[in-house]
Amino acid sequence: MERKLLDFYADWCGPCTGMKPIIEKLKQEVLEPNGIIYEEINIDPDNNHHFVESIKQQFDIIGVPTFITMEDGQEIDRRHGGYLKEIKAFIKNSFPDIQI
Repeated sequence: MERKLLDFYADWCGPCTGMKPIIEKLKQEVLEPNGIIYEEINIDPDNNHHFVESIKQQFDIIGVPTFITMEDGQEIDRRHGGYLKEIKAFIKNSFPDIQI
């Protein structure tokens, strides 16, 4: 079973930048201990316009930051931004058997 948290962000996004310390804490406290893979996906069109548009369309990304939980390649849930406590609850709701 492969579980992931996808983090869609952009370099120009102020809230995305503000989330960095929250994400680091989340990785240490929740993701790594529970074997959940964390993937950061920069959707800034200056990076690779074709790739970015393809990813945005594939995952239906309309704003950042957007978090998507996935299990075995299937989307479980998504959320836009949040604080540490809210994101922990989001992950726990997606994966009820994990320890937080």
